[in-house]
Amino acid sequence: MTAAAFSVVIGVSTVLIAPDGSPSPGTEWLAALSSLLSLAVIVAVPVLVWLLHSRRPSLMAVIGGVLGAASTGVVFFVVVALSALLGFVVSPFWGAEYAGLLIALLLLAVAGVATVIWLVLLAIRDLDALIFALVAGIAAALAVLGAEIATALARTPPDTRATVGLRKD
Repeated sequence: MTAAAFSVVIGVSTVLIAPDGSPSPGTEWLAALSSLLSLAVIVAVPVLVWLLHSRRPSLMAVIGGVLGAASTGVVFFVVVALSALLGFVVSPFWGAEYAGLLIALLLLAVAGVATVIWLVLLAIRDLDALIFALVAGIAAALAVLGAEIATALARTPPDTRATVGLRKD
């Protein structure tokens, strides 16, 4: 949902600001508004999804969401590093300057398509259709995952955190 809303904001902004490919004069305020709306979507939609799934807002959920969204930078860095590594590996076979980046994007696209297929199957099961784009969707998913982990850790009594998941026979 975040990725779809983000895509709509960016698409509408592009049509209004640069319909012919270059920014129209006098649309600077629209570009600023577009940037603010893009960020607002990345924050507001995960919160909305959290609430739609009957989750209660809490301090731990907010902390987890912020940490999860912040991890997007780490994920992006890993993708860039993977691109460089793939470029180094395939450069003897393929002379393209951006070969590593293209292969990394291909792998991410395959992972994105697999994720979308999985989510569509879940959406069909829930009678709800979801459309996801990549970067905004990852940021929102990581924010919700962080909120879920932080909330779960806050609910676990301190004396059992080390043994969670271990059975006592």
